[in-house]
Amino acid sequence: MKIHLFVLFTCFSVGQCQLPAECVDVLGESPCSIYSAQGFCIQANIVSVCYKTCNPVICDVTNCTGMPTIASNGGNDPSGTTHQAGVTVTYTCDSNYILDGPDSNTCQANGSWTVDTAPNCKLQCPDPPTDASLYITPDGPYKVGDTITYECVNTSAEEIGGKESTCMVYGTPFWTLNFIPTCSTSNACGPPPMIASDGINPENRDYASRSTVTYQCNPRRVLGGSMTNMCTNNVWSNPAPVCYQDCVDHQNCVNNVEFGYCNHPDYVEDSRESCRESCGFCTACSEVPENQNVTATPTGPYVQGQRVNYTCDYGYIVGETSNICLGEDQWLNKSPNCSAWKPFSCDFESDICNFTHDLSAEFTWTKDSGGTVSHLTGPSVDHTLGTSEGYYMYIETSSPRRDSDQARLVSPTLTPTKYQCLRFYYHMFGSTIRTLEAYLKRTSFPNEVIWSLSGNQGDFWSLGSATITSSEPYQVVFEGTRGPSFTGDIAIDDVTITDGAC
Repeated sequence: MKIHLFVLFTCFSVGQCQLPAECVDVLGESPCSIYSAQGFCIQANIVSVCYKTCNPVICDVTNCTGMPTIASNGGNDPSGTTHQAGVTVTYTCDSNYILDGPDSNTCQANGSWTVDTAPNCKLQCPDPPTDASLYITPDGPYKVGDTITYECVNTSAEEIGGKESTCMVYGTPFWTLNFIPTCSTSNACGPPPMIASDGINPENRDYASRSTVTYQCNPRRVLGGSMTNMCTNNVWSNPAPVCYQDCVDHQNCVNNVEFGYCNHPDYVEDSRESCRESCGFCTACSEVPENQNVTATPTGPYVQGQRVNYTCDYGYIVGETSNICLGEDQWLNKSPNCSAWKPFSCDFESDICNFTHDLSAEFTWTKDSGGTVSHLTGPSVDHTLGTSEGYYMYIETSSPRRDSDQARLVSPTLTPTKYQCLRFYYHMFGSTIRTLEAYLKRTSFPNEVIWSLSGNQGDFWSLGSATITSSEPYQVVFEGTRGPSFTGDIAIDDVTITDGAC
């Protein structure tokens, strides 16, 4: 409601007027200002004197109505539903509650509030457990719904256990991690293997277990080998890659080559997909490294930069699947190893049996023993030993994991088969369990789901099985999908693959 007042001064005093910075025109000629030190004053139109009124005068402003109060567990000051311009409402919470939102709000002259949403008072969480080896982000105090992250003070130490914990309420507030992580350097790695030349190496320092580094080649050089490297149990997973010069020889241009460029001064690169001018110093490889029971395609001789692919005879499994000619009869990899297939078995007690993590997924599986770090979900013992000392693999679904995030655990490459039987034990306990799938990953076929289950299956281990048929080498991928909350931990144990249908 706007108010225009002509003021009748029944009591006043005369003095020098100090106008605030902003004035509102009341009479059309003279400015009117709010001066609240000892009341309100009017600046006269002709003489510069100030009349101090006995009662406040509101000049052309709109009251704020209906503004925000905290519904429960707190309040505001001043209270009420109508406030004059310039009034600031301050919000406070009761004991054991924390303000979630702004701590104040001011009524503006146009009748609106500086903040259009009232804050809430949320239960305060106890300080999360920690010790001197860890630091926590963000700092407290904390309210229900807040998530913290534990990090080791020693950057080369590994956090054993969950890293994130969320404050939830179930009667009283609690943190979802049952145990804080411990910092261990027992599985840390020293500096990663380095590219000898023409490459950009990762930082030369110690790394915690499960750290991943990346490599890059200088311009006009080609990376041969893995771009990434992971520290696992004191060992880097891959040797350093090689940065080599790739060159296309015009005499071998019909071959399938990679990256047709060269930095020779006499070389002119054209835009065609076919032959280029010879660099003048391209070299070749005569014979590709081979072993028994392995076939390399295509056949040689090979131009520098050409890739060959390896396949094993039926009943055997290949180690390296490809190789690249570096020139002058030098190859990127050693001869491949095709070994006879043996029944596969992994109980995760000593290691993870050459399973690998799909780093393109949102997160990874975790090896664990005893209970998982989250409350009200996951197994408390493994399947192999049935004790808290036994190990299993599981997906930890606490924050920062989000709904539908996935983790994929990939088996080593296995031999083609008419019939093999995959067996494993799964544990899917929690109110927000989403999905566990097992599928086949192959070169020439799309991924094939061979087993799938969703939802809470109870606090016990159950047997899953599926028959595998594949005409080419394959990998089994266990894919766990996170549900809408942290109570979605999924675990597997005792994975076996044997001859014959299930």
